Amino acid sequence: MQATTGFVINRRYCGPPGLANGGYAAGLLAEQLEGGAVEVTLRRPTPVGVRLRIETGVEGLGIVRDGVGVVAEARRVAHFDCRPPEVPWDDIVVAEDQPYAGAEGFGGCFACGRDVPRDHSLGVFPRLVRDAGAVGCRWRPPAWATDRYARALERFVWAALDCSGGFALELAGPAVPVMTGRITAEVLRAPRAGEPCAVLGWQSGSEGRKHFVQSAVVSRQGGTLAYATAVWLEVPRASY
Repeated sequence: MQATTGFVINRRYCGPPGLANGGYAAGLLAEQLEGGAVEVTLRRPTPVGVRLRIETGVEGLGIVRDGVGVVAEARRVAHFDCRPPEVPWDDIVVAEDQPYAGAEGFGGCFACGRDVPRDHSLGVFPRLVRDAGAVGCRWRPPAWATDRYARALERFVWAALDCSGGFALELAGPAVPVMTGRITAEVLRAPRAGEPCAVLGWQSGSEGRKHFVQSAVVSRQGGTLAYATAVWLEVPRASY
């Protein structure tokens, strides 16, 4: 791999304590590949507040930490289909009447954590949607998560996709700690600041300690704006 500019992930963008939100870290790499479907494998937890660098390889890009090696790798992949369940907007609104407890161990996650001040939160708070086989919530991208044209940056769309997929396991899946191992996503159209849309997540199977989920960001009219498929791995509690 060939070294490029170093960077530090702001501590604000954590998922588990001291570690970056997996979708955010993956989205940083996806932004560098500039569009299309991208697969990101998270080899190790990505730390916040630590000097990292992005390196270019034969097949794509990697985030590298000195003394540790590659922590995440990204590569372009072929366009893939992901059809979110048809969930009426009113059903998503009704689901939000349920108390929001957040995901165990992720109270400080900047995207979905219950302990994060609302003006610093991405505002992804999924609940189980009755009879839909999915979790979901309304979402309006905050202005601080957008570019100069008021479009949500990919890193934040990926974070929303990641957390909504994770909640599909948290609310209706295995009662064990899990973390993102691989996520493949494509942003078809970035939602704009304050645009009313929704995030959805649903399970698509399990294999041993691997759990498969899908997620999507959809417009209020039901059009798909972004979608992802991900593998979540069961991990020891001491890992986060």
